Amino acid sequence: MKQLFICLLAISISSCAQQQESKMTQKISQIYKEVKYKNEAINYHADFYNSDCSFELLVNDMKVYSYYDTGGIGTSFPINYKILKPGIQTYTIRLYPQKKQDGSFIDSLVKKTSFKLVVSGVRFREGGIDTLDEGFTFTTPTIQGTNDEGAEDVPIFAGHGLPYVEYTGTFEAKVPYTMTGWSQSQDLTKEDPDQLLKEVIAMYKQYGQAIVDKDEETLFAMIYTKQKEMAQAVYADSTSVQEDLDKYRKYFDYNNLVIESLEKYKMQFYGNGKVVTLMRINDEHKGKNAMRVKYIEGDYYVRESLIINFHRPKAGGPLEIIR
Repeated sequence: MKQLFICLLAISISSCAQQQESKMTQKISQIYKEVKYKNEAINYHADFYNSDCSFELLVNDMKVYSYYDTGGIGTSFPINYKILKPGIQTYTIRLYPQKKQDGSFIDSLVKKTSFKLVVSGVRFREGGIDTLDEGFTFTTPTIQGTNDEGAEDVPIFAGHGLPYVEYTGTFEAKVPYTMTGWSQSQDLTKEDPDQLLKEVIAMYKQYGQAIVDKDEETLFAMIYTKQKEMAQAVYADSTSVQEDLDKYRKYFDYNNLVIESLEKYKMQFYGNGKVVTLMRINDEHKGKNAMRVKYIEGDYYVRESLIINFHRPKAGGPLEIIR
């Protein structure tokens, strides 16, 4: 009887510890229950296509996508994550010279440079997609001139010969939700840069250590607010919430995973100065986030850049992950 009592006590203690450890996991797994406006859902997407240039695309001064590679790309990307409330939104397109095959970049934008952006609002349903907002289309302006093949009086990129061109504009989003996000956060550009950098690096280390230690509780506590807002932005259900969490859990499956040292980086501000991250500055990894994980998958080494953006919700308070 005494041995049975000790055994039951051990099981009880283990069970309590397990429940305590899973508290945040349970909490973050239930965020779909707080998602509103599913019947009024509208998802904004940016379709973009580039040729003969590198680029960055931002919505509300938050990075949607960047491309610093050879050739061109044509893809579609969701932007609800960058939209905090209905009404007027801003977009920014930054064009840079194209990357060469040797890894360096040419000096200026060329006559064949082009970029097209199409933003529209859709609703996903079983068996199809309904377009609810036709949105807008932007294409880079051209002038008449002589192209590289010698043809005269033909359309060529208006900004050719320049090292950088930026286009900005606005559009209206008809999302039904309103979120705080980074809108009321502190302007980090006004803080001491050296102290801020130390704080950002410390947050990177805490985040990375949680991955290495397979510490789900700490990791999910750090991303809770981010995941809660992102779930609302896309009207997530229980399945999609779990799929998102599994993207974090996958790193726990690699016993050989390491967090690579931060190198060749700078602080980059977004959200009109209210959001900060670390970005690589060397040509090889230009446009990539500074934090990288490395692990073995099958017969190959895999390196991934982790996207982590921080904000300071209250003056004097700590940095928190927001997107």
